[in-house]
Amino acid sequence: MTNKPPYTITEKSADYLAKIVETVTKLEYATDFNRNIRLHRLNRFRTIYSSLAIEGNSLSLGEVTAVIEGKIIAGKQMEIKEVKNAYEAYDRIINFNPYDVKDFLKAHELMTQGLVEESGKFRSGKKI
Repeated sequence: MTNKPPYTITEKSADYLAKIVETVTKLEYATDFNRNIRLHRLNRFRTIYSSLAIEGNSLSLGEVTAVIEGKIIAGKQMEIKEVKNAYEAYDRIINFNPYDVKDFLKAHELMTQGLVEESGKFRSGKKI
């Protein structure tokens, strides 16, 4: 008995696959993409810092990094909570479907947990 796939592999699809494999190989080996965990970690810290700074969080990159690493810093408790929430949300975002309202609200809940009354919910009224 032969296991035959329910599709036909064409020359065009084989070419696309070869290009994908070539690109992934370049990323993995030519740039140390997979192996540079420190760079991934630093980029996550910078992303969280930048996102929160846009929203008015006054913590420095060093302070954000310290909070994520579990160190105690002098700062506004609300801003420290924003950092912790953002880190958890960014850590779990890969599992979310960007087109699912439930996932959108879950991400909102993670980001705003302990910071706003309607965390993880659509607003129920006008904000004055």
